Amino acid sequence: MSQPPGRIELPLSAPHSGGDARPQASGTARGRRLMTILGAALLLAAAAGVYAGSLRNPFIFDDLPHIRDNADLRQDGAPWRVMFTKSFWTRPVLGLTLAANYALGGLDVRGYRAVNVAVHLLAALALAGLLRRTLRRIGVGAGSLIADGLALATALLWTVHPLQTQSVTYIVQRGEAMMGLFYLLTLYGIVRAAESRRPRWWYAAAVAACALGMGSKQVMITAPLVALLYDRTVLAGSLGEALRRRWGLYAGLAATWLVILPFAALVAQNWLLAGAAPARSFMAQRPLPTPWEYLRTEPGVLVHYLRLAVWPHPLCLDHFWPVARTAAEILPHAVLVTGLLGAAIWAAWRRPAGLPSGHPGTAAGRAVADGTPAVPGGDAVASPAPRGRRSAAGLAGLVFFIILAPTSSVFPIEDPAFEHRMYLPLASVAALAVCGTYAAGAWALGRVVPADALRMRIGWMLASVLTAAAAAALGYLTILRNEDYGSDYLMWSDIAAKRPDNPRAQYTLGNVLWRDGRLHEAIDRYREAIRLDGEHIHAHNNLANVLMGLGRYDEAVAEYRRALAIKPDYAEVWSNLGTCLALAGRRDEAIACFREALRLTPGLPLARNNLDRLLAAPGPAPGPHP
Repeated sequence: MSQPPGRIELPLSAPHSGGDARPQASGTARGRRLMTILGAALLLAAAAGVYAGSLRNPFIFDDLPHIRDNADLRQDGAPWRVMFTKSFWTRPVLGLTLAANYALGGLDVRGYRAVNVAVHLLAALALAGLLRRTLRRIGVGAGSLIADGLALATALLWTVHPLQTQSVTYIVQRGEAMMGLFYLLTLYGIVRAAESRRPRWWYAAAVAACALGMGSKQVMITAPLVALLYDRTVLAGSLGEALRRRWGLYAGLAATWLVILPFAALVAQNWLLAGAAPARSFMAQRPLPTPWEYLRTEPGVLVHYLRLAVWPHPLCLDHFWPVARTAAEILPHAVLVTGLLGAAIWAAWRRPAGLPSGHPGTAAGRAVADGTPAVPGGDAVASPAPRGRRSAAGLAGLVFFIILAPTSSVFPIEDPAFEHRMYLPLASVAALAVCGTYAAGAWALGRVVPADALRMRIGWMLASVLTAAAAAALGYLTILRNEDYGSDYLMWSDIAAKRPDNPRAQYTLGNVLWRDGRLHEAIDRYREAIRLDGEHIHAHNNLANVLMGLGRYDEAVAEYRRALAIKPDYAEVWSNLGTCLALAGRRDEAIACFREALRLTPGLPLARNNLDRLLAAPGPAPGPHP
C-alpha cells in the first residue's frame, strides 16, 4: 500500500501473511521496549548533565525564610508534623519533603537540590510516557516508533530547557515541580486505565496523584478539568461518554479539591479584603494590584512566557513586573492572547471521531501491532488525522492557558510574573513545537523523496540531528543559567542588571554588599532603591544603618526619620534611631527613642539593653520625646 505524500507512517493495519505476523509484531514491541529503556537513560543523563554543577549552589531569596531560617522544619523524629505548621499547612506535601531533607541532612544544600533534580527527572519520564500513549491513540505514527520518538524528543527538550531552572535550581519552588509531576501522573493514570485489564488500580493511582499534587501547590486545582478534557479528546470522544464511562474517577478527582479548600477560603477572604483596602507587600513596598489591574497586565506576561519558551533570554528570578496602564501596554498583548486562546478552543472543541476498526490507534489495532492480546472493554476510540489531531493540538494549547489561569487571570498575586509558573505549561509548547516540526518535515520530505523507506531513513536522521542540536543548545544555556545561582551576589547582580527598575533587587543587592563589607557600594544600591520607590522603608532603614556604621550620624538620623514618616509604629527603626543618637552623644533623645520602641514592642531586646545602659550611665535626666 503506498503512502500519501508527506506522511511517514506504517499502514493502517499490521501486515500479515501466514505465520510471519507475530514475529514482526513481536519485533516492534521489542523495539519499543528498547526505546523506552534508552529514552529513560537519555533523560537521566540529560538531567544529570545540566544540573550536576548546581548541587552546591547556596540557598537564595525565599529559600532563606522558608528553609534555612524556618523553625517549623525542625521536627525532631517526626517530619510529618510539618504538614500542620503555619509555614506549610497550605502545601503539606511540599513541607513534608523539605522536613525530610532537613531530618536526613540538616541544611546541607546538596540533599535539597538532589531531590529537586529527581522530581524533575520523574516528571520528564511521566511526560514522555503520557505523550507516547497519547500520540499513538490519535494516530501519529501509529504502529511505528514515530510516536515514541516524538514523545522522547519533547520530554528531552522540556527537561533541559533553561526556563525550568527556576523550578529546579531554586529549591523552594520544588512545589511547582512536584505539582507538575503529579499533574502528569494523574493524566498518565487515566490513559493507562483506558488500556488496562484492571483499570481500577490506575484510577486509584490517578486520584492519589491528584491529591498529592493538591498538597504540593494549589495550581493543581485545574487538574480534574484538564483530565476530563483529555478524556473527551483522546479517549472517550465526548464529555458525556467520558463521564458515563468514568464517573467514579471524576468524583474522586473532584474530591481532591478538599485538600486545598482551606487555602481557597483564605484566598477568597484576602481577595475581598484587598478590594476594600489594598494590602502592601512586605518586600515590594507597593499595593497589590486589583483584579482588573491584574487581568489587564497578564496578557503581556503570557506573551513574555511564550517568548521565553522559544527564546529563553534574558531569564530573571525577580521581574517586579509593572501593572499595565496604557492602551499601548494592554491592547496588542490582549489581542494576541485572545486570538491564541480562541484558536485553541476552536481546535480543541472539534468533535473527535473514531478510528477505523483495526487501526493501530485503537486498542484492537495496537494489540495486533504489538503482538499482545486485546483488552476486553478497552477504549477503541481515538482521533484520526487530520480532524482528531487538530483537536488534540487544540487541547495542548488550551491546557497551556488552563494551567496558567490560577496565576494569570483575575486573582491578584503580589508578583504578576514568575518564570517557575511555566514549568508545566512549557510541556504544551514543547509538544506543539516538536509535533509541528515533524508534520512540516514529513510534508516537505514527501514532496522531494518519493520512496517510503528512504524518506523514513532521512526523516529519522534529520529528526535526530535537529533534536540533538536543540537539546545541546538549551542544555548549554541551562548550565550557564545555573551559574547565576552560584551566590546571592551573582543572582542579585544579574537581576539588577536585567531589571534596573526593580527596587527589590536594588535593595537586596545592597544587603549583600553590606554583608560583604562593600559599604559605599551598598549605599549606592539603597539610594537607587529609594529613588525607585520612595516609600521603601527597609531601604531607608538599612541605608541609615550603613551610614551610622561609617560615623555619618546626621545623615543616618535623617534617613531613620524618613523611615518613621512612612511607618511611625516601626519599633526596630525607633531602636536604631536611638542607637545612632546615643553614638552621636544625644543621650536624652536616644532614651526617648528607646522608650518609644519598647512602648510599641515591649520585648524588643536591643532597645531594652541599650536603654538600661544609658539609664545606668551618669548624665542628665531624660529629655522630651524627640
